[in-house]
Amino acid sequence: IIVSANAVRFGIAWIEDYWPQLPVGLNWYAVGERSAALLASHGLTVMSPELDLSSEGLLRLPSLNGVAGQRVLIVRGQGGRTTLREELSARGARVDDLACYRRSRPPLAAGELAGKVCHWGVRIVLISSGEGLQNLLALLSPEETTKFRGIILIVPSQRVAGIARDAGFSRIITAENATDGAMLGALETCKPSSGD
Repeated sequence: IIVSANAVRFGIAWIEDYWPQLPVGLNWYAVGERSAALLASHGLTVMSPELDLSSEGLLRLPSLNGVAGQRVLIVRGQGGRTTLREELSARGARVDDLACYRRSRPPLAAGELAGKVCHWGVRIVLISSGEGLQNLLALLSPEETTKFRGIILIVPSQRVAGIARDAGFSRIITAENATDGAMLGALETCKPSSGD
């Protein structure tokens, strides 16, 4: 199971170090369209959810229901959600992770992000994951977060929208998923208020 485009880029390179020719007879899964397309470019047949491009959508695929006793490798970034591992383990699969890249917050000094947001007149922010939203919140002090709650956030799912609401943001637009097309589609529907 490949969870992101970065997991394809870095993970396939690691896998090819062990297997110069990728093993046959494996089922390949991708959470999103972009990951699936990148895997297909390696000549792989990929299964992916059609609409709900999330861990939950992938877990609804019938072929992942009867996994008891099977070995599953999740190729992913370090950290992040553990939903796939937990649910597949609960279904009886033996699950291993290959963490092949790490996400990190930019090294900004206290107040630097808030200063840039004000200086640039940012009114809309696209957030592609819950972890990205948590990083944004970590870079803002509580006072700064309060100040920027009027910014419009475009998020990829109801789950991330809930995190944003819990953090105090009220102007949230939820895209269909985290694909570039869905996020840009949500942006096109976004109309800042006349005070923005």
